[in-house]
Amino acid sequence: MAIFAAMKTEFLYSTDFYGMNARDLSHTCIHLLCTAGEGSFVFTEGCYHIVKNDLVVIPYPVRISNPAAHSDIQVEWFAADYKFLQSLLPSNNYSIGGSISLNQDPVIKLTDEQAGHLLDDFHRLRERMDDSHLQFYRELMGSLCLTMM
Repeated sequence: MAIFAAMKTEFLYSTDFYGMNARDLSHTCIHLLCTAGEGSFVFTEGCYHIVKNDLVVIPYPVRISNPAAHSDIQVEWFAADYKFLQSLLPSNNYSIGGSISLNQDPVIKLTDEQAGHLLDDFHRLRERMDDSHLQFYRELMGSLCLTMM
């Protein structure tokens, strides 16, 4: 798992399905996209099954338990500090309703086109994570995160 820190905000990218609930992610919101295969996990007492083009969005992913996957599963995920992501949203955002909805079912079905756009966003974020030396790094990553969301 790649871990990068900028100021007080951490950005994490990985392709490890079983790493999605690591303790290092306790303060983050994770966006995980299944690109092949299938897997499952338990979250808020519900069992969720994912397949290709399923997006999983979970704030504080340490609440995930019992991850299980077929040997052919492929995922990519990006996680960022939850409070940082919340600070990016406009005041009239879908945060409360969205959080309730995601706690009830964190899996969002995407089309091939939507999944492709999200992967492009993940890759752009991953590519820019090394630019922490830039004066406006936090703003750069914030803009890219907002585009992803």
